Amino acid sequence: MPIEKHRGIIAPEVLISLNTEHERRMSLTIKEDDPAAKLKEVRLTGFESATVAFRLDHKGKRVSEFINAACKNINKGCDAIIITSSEGNGYIFICELKSESPKGYREQMLASSAFVKYLNAMLDNFFGLTLGKFKIKYILFYKKRINKRRLRHSAIPPEKKQKGRLTILKYPNPPNPLNIKSIMRYFSNLGFCHTEKL
Repeated sequence: MPIEKHRGIIAPEVLISLNTEHERRMSLTIKEDDPAAKLKEVRLTGFESATVAFRLDHKGKRVSEFINAACKNINKGCDAIIITSSEGNGYIFICELKSESPKGYREQMLASSAFVKYLNAMLDNFFGLTLGKFKIKYILFYKKRINKRRLRHSAIPPEKKQKGRLTILKYPNPPNPLNIKSIMRYFSNLGFCHTEKL
């Protein structure tokens, strides 16, 4: 299975552990290590057993040691890369956590996407496996300041954002936990016509 093979080739220290909720449903937590971050973590639930997750924003590591450290944008990575499948569809979610006024996430997502494509090429070259039909989706979770009197009982809905050639789901103040199926529905409901494939 290509997803499980990814688990074996990713460095163990950057893997994000999955927790079993009940029977075949699993959850994982994306964490932000920056002590100044307003959004510290997002817990995602409802994964099926065939899921692997890892972080490219790991202290002391760059996306590639072979890229010049001065090329800062190329060396940035995201807080979570999640490779999963649901109801016969394969997804690669590239996720980033940010605080108010998010910036710099486009470069992180582009570098993370390039790394995922490299990983898929290694999987194909060495094991004859591929994630070719998996769709790459980009999610920005962030903390948004809200007028508490006006929005006391209602959530701010996610929105679609076009950043260059990336179509990003911007998700302010995500609930904790958040079911991955609702993320998939948002992508569908917001009309994400452009789907990046491996």
